[in-house]
Amino acid sequence: MIHKLLKDSFLYTIPIFLSRGIGFLLIPLYTRVLTVNEYGNLDLFLIFSHFVKLTLTLEIHQGFARYYSEKSIRDKSLIFSTAFWFSLFLYTLASLIAVFFSDYIINFINLTEDFKFLFLIGVGYIWIQGMFYFMQTYMRFSFKPKYYAISNILCSIITLITSYLFTIYYDFGLAGILLGLLIGSMSGFIISLLSARFKIFLFIDLTFLRKMLRFSIPLVFSGVFVWSILYIDRVMIGLYLSSSDVAIYSLAYKISSIFGLLMTGFQAAFSPLIYNYHKLTTTPKNIEVVFRCFFIFASFFFIVISLFSDLIVGFFSTDDYKESSGLIPLLMPTIFLINVYIFMPGMVIYKKTDIFLKGNFIGALICFVLNYTMIPYWGLQGAAFSTLISSVVISVYFIYNSQNLYYVPHDWILLLKSFSLSLLIVLIGKFFMASYGSYIVYKLLLILLFVSSVFYFKFFSDKELLLIKRYFKI
Repeated sequence: MIHKLLKDSFLYTIPIFLSRGIGFLLIPLYTRVLTVNEYGNLDLFLIFSHFVKLTLTLEIHQGFARYYSEKSIRDKSLIFSTAFWFSLFLYTLASLIAVFFSDYIINFINLTEDFKFLFLIGVGYIWIQGMFYFMQTYMRFSFKPKYYAISNILCSIITLITSYLFTIYYDFGLAGILLGLLIGSMSGFIISLLSARFKIFLFIDLTFLRKMLRFSIPLVFSGVFVWSILYIDRVMIGLYLSSSDVAIYSLAYKISSIFGLLMTGFQAAFSPLIYNYHKLTTTPKNIEVVFRCFFIFASFFFIVISLFSDLIVGFFSTDDYKESSGLIPLLMPTIFLINVYIFMPGMVIYKKTDIFLKGNFIGALICFVLNYTMIPYWGLQGAAFSTLISSVVISVYFIYNSQNLYYVPHDWILLLKSFSLSLLIVLIGKFFMASYGSYIVYKLLLILLFVSSVFYFKFFSDKELLLIKRYFKI
């Protein structure tokens, strides 16, 4: 299982890494071509598009993923076709409605007046990107990592090229960026359709549709709560502060999303394998090893990005975004904790979607209350702390319930040592050495201290180190 996980996660991580990497290459475009206010408006629109993607199709892709692995070859095609046409119908219907009620929607998501003429492009992007998102789920659970890689790489490259072409050469500004996103997603969607060219029937099986929706509908509410945890901070920053503050916070979040980048590749390969191999007696130990290895590497990235956050923000943006660097050490653990559930598979294996619903509701409620009370007094720092606290609560809740359902022998003491050490190093580098500014030598020494501690505290056994060396041919 671990060998296949490493192989598939590599194929999934490369396009995701390239996609996010190109996303980083687009940051200078956002921060230098757009005004700070325009960047904030763009981020608010993308937040709204995520909400639509979560709710519109009733999370049908989750039901598809759950039942696709259990059926015969013909049933697989029926399940896929049913979910595909259901998603296509709802996205098309919603797009038509959005065009007719565009003024109301723009006011509801708190966008400014100069954003209105861009709304049609945005609706097209939501439509095509939503269908591409569904096809990505299909490629993952039908074990087609090569198509997954090609479609995402092509989407990323075309998005980058067209965005720069429309904004720099044709001077379209914000419209150019939205056109780039639309054309890039369209290219990825076309390639993904090729992976299923013999699987789409002109037929909807109502029996399978009911089964998938019975599983997925409770996850819609959970998804809304997750959306709240991820984005309510920026929505409330837009309400209480300004679109410019949204842009500053968004830049910090994008840089911090290196954690999300690392976890997404694992998740893309990990979830299908858990569905197929969870009954094997070796699987819990394999999960423990994978999570521990990932936790150590995540701690390393947390240290590196946090220590050099001022230089990274300065490289990707202008002086208007300086405040972003102080938010990154708070947001990186948040992103890790929000995604830690992928290594706690008990609820998914036993279909306990109600636990996701309760946990995400608790997290969303805490996040809303804390942001509501802290942003007016502490601004962007208050938003970052609020989201961090809520992510701690929700991750503890999921870990506790998952362990009760499907026990994995995690070494929590060892993981706590890694977290405490990384946190101490970041505090030393960011605060106690503040007088040295961004002096690189001291920060590199702190990074070396963490790497040395990994071996000193024996975070990896000798056998595990040998396997790592063999795999990477060190």
